Amino acid sequence: GNTPFESYTYSGRVSAYTGLQSVLCNGGHEFFWRYYGNIVGVLSERWSEIKEIYESDSLNYTILKKYNVSFIYIGYLERKNYNIKFEKFSSFKKVYDDGYVVVYRVIYPEV
Repeated sequence: GNTPFESYTYSGRVSAYTGLQSVLCNGGHEFFWRYYGNIVGVLSERWSEIKEIYESDSLNYTILKKYNVSFIYIGYLERKNYNIKFEKFSSFKKVYDDGYVVVYRVIYPEV
């Protein structure tokens, strides 16, 4: 997921460059272009769930499955906006690490 704090920011970069979906790219943009029904509630829920993915002490597979998350991306904006708990991602496969950007492939537990 990408950092969703402002509209028209660099937060949608991963989706834009890879074509992969994001839990939420530009929240302000989504609000103004899709203002209907409970969009404020939907955006608030996604923002809090993204924060939980990065900041909680343990993995919440329910949230990851809800959005069909395949990768966790941690770069400049994520480090700037979240208190990331890296330890919990150790059960995932690290597929990229250049010393600052880290990408993990999500590995779901077998049922």
